[in-house]
Amino acid sequence: MLGQTLRVLREKTGKSLGQLADETGYEKSYLSRLESGERLSKVTVMEDLDGYYGTGDLLLSHWKAARLDAFKDQYKEYMALEATVLAGSPRASADRGLRSGGVVWRPDNGGR
Repeated sequence: MLGQTLRVLREKTGKSLGQLADETGYEKSYLSRLESGERLSKVTVMEDLDGYYGTGDLLLSHWKAARLDAFKDQYKEYMALEATVLAGSPRASADRGLRSGGVVWRPDNGGR
């Protein structure tokens, strides 16, 4: 949503990426990556662009939402990796054996 908003604002002003880059001091390729969603900027960039377009804190609020989404995606990836590691642990294997009705030797069950 942030990238799409950036593109709409730029196109509404009739600016090319090159013109926007010249007027804001940001690299054309950097602005392109922001618009395509390949990159999430620092907060100061959104503050600068909000000032440039006169949009109050529109871009800043979209940036905050995008940052939260990025964090959630990273957290999901972390949890998936953690689940993979835990699934291969000896404790997980023992728990699977008990759930399937198998008897698993553990030091705390007297070897039964």
